[in-house]
Amino acid sequence: MKKLWIFGHSLCLPFNLKNPQDGWDQKLANELDVELINVAAPAVDNFYIYYKFLELRKKINPTDFVIIGWSHYSRKVFVVDPSNNKHQKLFSSSLIYQTEKATFMRNKNTIVGDPTKWLTMKPSNRGIDFYDDWYGNYYNELEQKSNLQSYLESVRYTCPGKYIPFYFSHESIAGVDVGDDHAGFITEFIIDNSVSISDNDFHLNEQGHRLWAEHMKNMIIDHA
Repeated sequence: MKKLWIFGHSLCLPFNLKNPQDGWDQKLANELDVELINVAAPAVDNFYIYYKFLELRKKINPTDFVIIGWSHYSRKVFVVDPSNNKHQKLFSSSLIYQTEKATFMRNKNTIVGDPTKWLTMKPSNRGIDFYDDWYGNYYNELEQKSNLQSYLESVRYTCPGKYIPFYFSHESIAGVDVGDDHAGFITEFIIDNSVSISDNDFHLNEQGHRLWAEHMKNMIIDHA
């Protein structure tokens, strides 16, 4: 059976929906009559998304559909070193992601309030020294964007299935060569269609999931 693979962040999930079956991922899989395999995770960075693709690439067949919702370049997820005591002490104040071969972590704080904040996700101190120190002393926009460019080109040339990307926002790929062959920018889609859950929760509401599922179906048809 053909599969629909989805990699990405919380906007690739039925995040905060009452019924997970109302998510655009499941709706799209139903429309395509394929098996859904969604390995997206909330608030992850592009490195994590790319790593999950590498982890599962050999399982993807040429007839499968592969959708990747790339994240914002300023996000940072760290690989956990089990022997590092600082890493272990951060678990209670971090989001933790477990994969087959590695554990990842990032600052648990998330953006709330005015949805336009998602259009310019600039790093800021969140009160946890480990994460604030990285952004203050090691974060570099050029490096983050160069890494994203590498991930995009790698997936474009090595993905075994029918690959369609979309991006977090226009600002999230500024200075990165993404070409024209993509499904657009989901943050602007939410704003333009007024389909956020609430003023304080910018994730897609049920109508937004329906509209995005239809949008992605049309993209797949166009690529058939």
